[in-house]
Amino acid sequence: MLRSLISCLLLSLSGCGGDDPKRDSGLPPLPPKVSEEALPAGEVRPVRELAIALVGEVRGELEPCGCPTVPYGGFERRQNYLEQLRAVPRPLFHLDAGEALVRGLSTWNREDAGERASLILGLMAAVGVDAYAPGPSDLVALGEDWRALLGGSGLRVISATWRDPVSGAAVFPASAVIERGGVKLGVIGLSGRPEDADSRGAVQWVDPLRASREAIAALPADLDLVVGLSNLPDREALRVAEGAEGLAALLSVRSGRYDPPKQTAGAPVIETPDRGRYITEINLYLGAPAGRPLLLDEGASASLLELLRLRRRIQLLESAGSAVLEESRRRLGALEAEVATLARGRNLVALEDTPLGREMAGEAPVSERLAAFKGVQLDRAAAGAAAITPETPGYVTAAACSSCHTRQVAHWAYTSHVDAMQALLDRGAEEDPECLPCHSTGFGEPGGFADPSDRTQRARFKGVQCESCHGPLSKHPATVRTPPPVTEARCLGCHDEANSPEFDYSSYLRKVQCPSSG
Repeated sequence: MLRSLISCLLLSLSGCGGDDPKRDSGLPPLPPKVSEEALPAGEVRPVRELAIALVGEVRGELEPCGCPTVPYGGFERRQNYLEQLRAVPRPLFHLDAGEALVRGLSTWNREDAGERASLILGLMAAVGVDAYAPGPSDLVALGEDWRALLGGSGLRVISATWRDPVSGAAVFPASAVIERGGVKLGVIGLSGRPEDADSRGAVQWVDPLRASREAIAALPADLDLVVGLSNLPDREALRVAEGAEGLAALLSVRSGRYDPPKQTAGAPVIETPDRGRYITEINLYLGAPAGRPLLLDEGASASLLELLRLRRRIQLLESAGSAVLEESRRRLGALEAEVATLARGRNLVALEDTPLGREMAGEAPVSERLAAFKGVQLDRAAAGAAAITPETPGYVTAAACSSCHTRQVAHWAYTSHVDAMQALLDRGAEEDPECLPCHSTGFGEPGGFADPSDRTQRARFKGVQCESCHGPLSKHPATVRTPPPVTEARCLGCHDEANSPEFDYSSYLRKVQCPSSG
């Protein structure tokens, strides 16, 4: 694997792809050459390099989830990739913008919600989160003990916008100063306003622009960079970015649709994709004071990215004893001089959203914790399935339904519900308790699916069958003449905000609704 990677790098550095200028490479054109005179500069400071690894809106996901997209993400891959980033010789800071603990507000009150939230807080600490700004949905996941759970998590929890509803005192520190490798980073936590009925009265929410200004004024003067860490809605985030003087950037979760980074009249707003699928790598080359806004310039960003990538290539080439090292080092020297000139009086930034894909898979220090949690889930499912009484209706599966409801079962066989288990089989996740509740029928329910390692059981309960929507029907038609109707609340058990963000009850129901028995 390493040999083939080095071969590719050698080819790219030596220009072996052909030298015909008319040949179309299929690559996008290079960005225009940037002139330092064209970029506004301010007070000049000695150049400092650092990087920020930003994550947000993990939404209760522990591992790669393929609903509704490709299976990226997960704490194992996150930890593995962060170790790669930490191997690069520059200070790296890892920030989490919150909304991390609950999969969806429609499903937050499942039995394992509190355990899941506590586990995720522990995993965040284990992967090295340097600062965490809790979000409104995090309060819902933690329940009444949210202060104690956050305070005892081992994380640096910050929020300038949450105050005690009685005393008005700060619940957590408004900001954090993190020092690493001779670089000091100031981070201000900007938590959103709790709107859910269960958490609305838990905190007094302070205007985020006022809170930002107060927090900036209280920071020490010797910082290298000051950023906001936010899960605010778009309107509030933009108001802070434009009005909080001394803020270099606002790092935020995706609010509504994902927007590309945008330069405002003040600081830029940089959003990270949701569910922990990506790490947003914020590469920084600072030549100005801490609060001068980061400069989103296409040409300067391209030069900075080329510099960083060439350094990584040279590391590989050195390990292979490559003959093209001298040429690469000359190019590196020229790039370092160019970027250093561009950074005089400016804070340069280059952004990369890196998907946590298969290449980051493998055992990680957090693997043991994840395996233990899954073991508890499987034991709980087995106990739940065994908790059947004569009065409790059990599951008969679609095979039994077909004896009377032939047309309905035939219709179901042509819907996507029938293939739900196949999606797990394709990924080798058919025994994963994180996925089975929505990809099988009656998992962990009385009289339902108990043991995913049993192929016979798995074949019987696979897919989203009749009873996934209508409930267990072992007492139909003897004592329960009419099955319970399908409700939106039932659908939201799986089609929640995280796993089915485009869900619309009426249109989705039309796709799977069975023909009338009449």
